[in-house]
Amino acid sequence: MDDPSVRCSVTVHRERGDVVEVFTREIAGWWPQGDGTPPETVAWEPPVRVAMRRLGAEVEVRFIELGPELTRVELEHRGWAHLAEDPWAEVLQRLKGYGPASRTPENP
Repeated sequence: MDDPSVRCSVTVHRERGDVVEVFTREIAGWWPQGDGTPPETVAWEPPVRVAMRRLGAEVEVRFIELGPELTRVELEHRGWAHLAEDPWAEVLQRLKGYGPASRTPENP
C-alpha cells in the first residue's frame, strides 16, 4: 500500500519573512512538544521552502507571499502512515496565532 501524503495550508496575516522567522527560529513556542526527538533539516531555502525529516516522515513547508502582509503556508507531510494521527491542521493554526505581532499590550 502506498503511503499517502497529507497536505494542509493556512493563511497568515503577516509578511512572509516574519512567518518564516517564527516557523524556524521560534518553533519551540508554537510547535507541540512530542518525544523531544529533533528533526533533521533536509532543505533550507528561506524564505521560500524548508523541509525536515523526523521519525521516518518528511515535512515540507512552502511560504507563498500573497501580499505585503499576507502569507500562505503550505505543508506536505510524507511518510506518516505509521504515525498514530495527523496533527497538522492544529499545528498550523498555532503558527497562525503565534509571533511578535500577536504579543502586543492589547493581545498578550
